[in-house]
Amino acid sequence: MPSHIAFSRDGNTVFVTLQGTSSLTAIDLSSGKTLWTVPTGPQPAGIITRPAGTLLVGVMGADYIAEFDPHDGSLIRRIHTGNGAHNFLATPDGKTLYVSNRDAGTVSVLDAETLAITGTIAAPGGPDDMALSPDGHELWVTGRWRAWVNVIEVAAGMVKTTVPVGRSPHGIFVY
Repeated sequence: MPSHIAFSRDGNTVFVTLQGTSSLTAIDLSSGKTLWTVPTGPQPAGIITRPAGTLLVGVMGADYIAEFDPHDGSLIRRIHTGNGAHNFLATPDGKTLYVSNRDAGTVSVLDAETLAITGTIAAPGGPDDMALSPDGHELWVTGRWRAWVNVIEVAAGMVKTTVPVGRSPHGIFVY
């Protein structure tokens, strides 16, 4: 059950979270061969490649994100964010990283360089995927279980409004 993908900084490798086997795999794009597969914890979901090159994986069946070395898949550390850690969104300036925690109903705010948690925002309804408004003032978060999108005022760290969108919203793009 492949879930989410990310690419290496050089574009030569794709990393895929596999929910069915609770693992992460690396595939060489030129040969199509699997380079390595490692355990992640239960139900890995979102994945992002950090500017430093390491990988972050949301472990939805737990309460943490996990950082992995892209060369061999070794676990570097776990950062506890909230139950159902699902997906990531980096701000355009690269200073902040958001993590949606589906079961906790929160979005964790992290310092993108240190991965220290700097805040937690309530986002009811099973927060899943996220996008920033073009001006960066609003964080739009899909509410997987409530058929809406939470519009969060970033400066206040609070839900400003909800937008009904239909059953089980997942991905989001704000233009």
